[in-house]
Amino acid sequence: MCIHLNLMIFTKIIRGFIRVMQGVKLGGGQGKHMFSENFVDRDISPAYFEKEIKSGRKHIHAIAPGMYCINHTCSMRIGIDLSECTDCDWSIIESVAYAKAARSESINILETLKLRNELSADIAAFHTVRIRAAEKIMADMNQNFEQYQSPAEEWLISSTV
Repeated sequence: MCIHLNLMIFTKIIRGFIRVMQGVKLGGGQGKHMFSENFVDRDISPAYFEKEIKSGRKHIHAIAPGMYCINHTCSMRIGIDLSECTDCDWSIIESVAYAKAARSESINILETLKLRNELSADIAAFHTVRIRAAEKIMADMNQNFEQYQSPAEEWLISSTV
């Protein structure tokens, strides 16, 4: 069962390789690395990846829709922190859909709490970091967006996210 699921995910990675070969940008540390490499002589067949997974030389798991990780020790699964995946050397991001949804959700939460006068520093910090990480993914994938101005930006210490 696990090998079957990994093979399904690897077919998405193969699609990612093909997209890179066609000049489509990918996000995440590994996705950017794939985009910058030359893939002319690479074996990207499903049989290759099946052999690599079964032998244990390769590993992959989904961290969100359109987002994958090839790190054996990564513990990110459904409850991911986007800020940890944006430049992770092991992440491959082929779709910005999850990042856009996470950004929209965090913006809605911040705006609602601000209107109700219930916004606290810890909630503001969490959602602002989440928004900035999503915006970084969107920028890496050449998506147009207007940077969100958090109502609690002045509470936060500047970072590189």
